[in-house]
Amino acid sequence: MANYTRTEGQGFIATKNSAFVGVSLEWNLWDWGKRGHDVAAARAASRSAARLRDELDDQLAFDVRAKWLTASSKRQSLTVHESALRAAEEAYRLQTVKIQGGLATATDVIDAEAEVARARAQEAVARYQYLIAWMALVRAVGQMPQMPGAK
Repeated sequence: MANYTRTEGQGFIATKNSAFVGVSLEWNLWDWGKRGHDVAAARAASRSAARLRDELDDQLAFDVRAKWLTASSKRQSLTVHESALRAAEEAYRLQTVKIQGGLATATDVIDAEAEVARARAQEAVARYQYLIAWMALVRAVGQMPQMPGAK
């Protein structure tokens, strides 16, 4: 802190110009342990935040792994249903050839056609479930969802 004063008309004893410069220093030698408690509280908060971060990392890793396993399982299911559809289509083709040769009945062809319809429906459901699982996985890893195979 600093102060400057100029006075006039005070007589011959008073000084016309006077200045004052001072320094104030405060040092708290004893704070009854407050600083130590503040440091301990800050360290505890830091440890708590680190534990929370580790828990969130573990939870995220678990979630991604679970989504990966689900998507992988749904992809395998889709592959099985695609194979079943191809087999049903081939069985239907064979039944149509047999009926032309007189070796099958119309009921056999209708049954094969119904099996193709059932296999197509199951393949569509499996594809839908795979895409849902795939989108969940993509979302869990923080990417923008796109269709598999899209560029």
